[in-house]
Amino acid sequence: MEKIYFRSSVYRKKFFQIKTSIIQDNGEKHVVKEAVYPLGIEHIKNIYNNEKLIKKILLNENITYGTYKEGAYITEFHEGKTLGVLMYQCLLNGQVEKYKNYQKIWKKLIVGENNLIKFSYTENFKKIFGVDDEDLLGLPSTKISNIDCSSDNIIFNDKGQIKVIDYEWVYDFPVPVDFIFYRVLNLFYSSYNIPYSWQELLKMSDIDVKCLNVYDKMIVNFNDYVGMDSENNINYLKMGNTFLTPSFTEKSINDDIKYIFDTEQIDAGSRVIIYGAGNVGRSFCSFIERTGCCKQVAICDKKAQLLRKQGINVIDKSELSEYEFDYIIIAVLRKNLAESIKDELSFVDSDKILWLKPILK
Repeated sequence: MEKIYFRSSVYRKKFFQIKTSIIQDNGEKHVVKEAVYPLGIEHIKNIYNNEKLIKKILLNENITYGTYKEGAYITEFHEGKTLGVLMYQCLLNGQVEKYKNYQKIWKKLIVGENNLIKFSYTENFKKIFGVDDEDLLGLPSTKISNIDCSSDNIIFNDKGQIKVIDYEWVYDFPVPVDFIFYRVLNLFYSSYNIPYSWQELLKMSDIDVKCLNVYDKMIVNFNDYVGMDSENNINYLKMGNTFLTPSFTEKSINDDIKYIFDTEQIDAGSRVIIYGAGNVGRSFCSFIERTGCCKQVAICDKKAQLLRKQGINVIDKSELSEYEFDYIIIAVLRKNLAESIKDELSFVDSDKILWLKPILK
């Protein structure tokens, strides 16, 4: 048995902290989810039980099946492309209609089969999302609600099937459909270097904007519900990428490094700000932490406001003047996009702005 991937979700209460591995045994791959702490085993059991809820609303062909064994939830692994990657490629190529067709598939998987009801409040909803706003009453809602049906949790596999994975956040009470889609659309926008503004993407989504303020509060409250250890007064979500459980630090950092850069292009010990909190930016941050090739001062992103709502510690370009740095490293794949970002940072000395070509590790 060989472990070929590992990551840990530790920006959370101890009860919700999990570690995820992909293992390969006799040519077959499986995903294994385990608790970081013993009190989290109950959360792993809940994920397994959530699969039973998902079976009530998704077609058999869309379900990822798993088993529970000795504190671990083990599921099949799907080779293929995520919906996020497919939609991102559409937007990069200007294929808006094709993107919208993928979006329809996405919404259908969120809603499920025979699962629509009018929204009404429950005590569990109030506990987790922390709102009691009359504007939500009567909105189209899911009876069984998979609020983490993100674009990266939907796989178009090599067999031509569409599979929904990861049932960690599934609830058996009503949640407005528009909120679920608004939340996962946020995640999609913040994970990829989308060549459209957030407002343009929101317009394509057909989400009713009248409740966005309530949805923003719900996102913040959910993050606090998951991420705040009230007993020890530690907010794991707001501690940023530097907080990792020591026993998993080296391995999880190595596995988070997908892209690296040529360290000879900057002086050792330079103070740098990473511009871009997408896949490349996160890889660069892990690479810097692993190698110590320079000192990361901050990470900057044009979507700072959205990312902060998700508990990610980033700064806006308007805050750059508050930091002392030697270089801004633009962390994007394409040179022409980097040039565009450099133009947006025209108020910074151009000699301090670098695009270091990402090297696939």
